[in-house]
Amino acid sequence: MNDGIVLVGFMGSGKSSVAQALSQQTSLPVVDLDRLIETTTGQTIPTIFSTQGEREFRHIETTCLRQVINMPAIISTGGGIVLSEENRHILKASFKTVVWLQADFDTYYKRITEDKQNSRPIANQSSKNDLAKIEQERRVLYEAVADVVIDVSKLTVNQIASQMLESIVK
Repeated sequence: MNDGIVLVGFMGSGKSSVAQALSQQTSLPVVDLDRLIETTTGQTIPTIFSTQGEREFRHIETTCLRQVINMPAIISTGGGIVLSEENRHILKASFKTVVWLQADFDTYYKRITEDKQNSRPIANQSSKNDLAKIEQERRVLYEAVADVVIDVSKLTVNQIASQMLESIVK
C-alpha cells in the first residue's frame, strides 16, 4: 500500500496548489497526473480531448495512474479520475490516503471562471448548469474513494494542507 497522498476533487478544488503546499510540509515530491499525461503523450489535455476524445483521454489517465501506484508522492489527480471504476479501484486498493478536497459548487465555479489559464476542456464546453450537474454526479464517486474529506471552501491553501496532515496523522 502506497504511503503517498492522493488528492481528488472537482475542477477548481485546489488539488494542484494544495499538492505543492503539502510537498513543502512533507518533503514528498508532487506528481501532477495531468502534467504526467501531457509529458507522456507530448500533447496538452485540450488537444487530446479535441483530437482523440474523452474516452481515449480517460484510457491514458488510467495508464498514468498505474505508473504512479508505487511512487511515494503527493499525487494531484484530474477532476474526472473517479469516473472510471478501474481508477476508483486503484485509488482504494493501492493508496493509503485519498483526500477529497470538497466545496460547494459556487466555490468551484468561481475558481474555474477566475482561472485565466483555464485549460479544462469540460469546463470550456459546458454551461454553468451543466457543470453543476457534472459536479453533483461526481460527488458520490469522490466520497466513495476518500479516506479524508476536507472542506476547502473557506480555507487558504496552507490551511488546507495543515488540516489535511492533522487528519492523516490521527
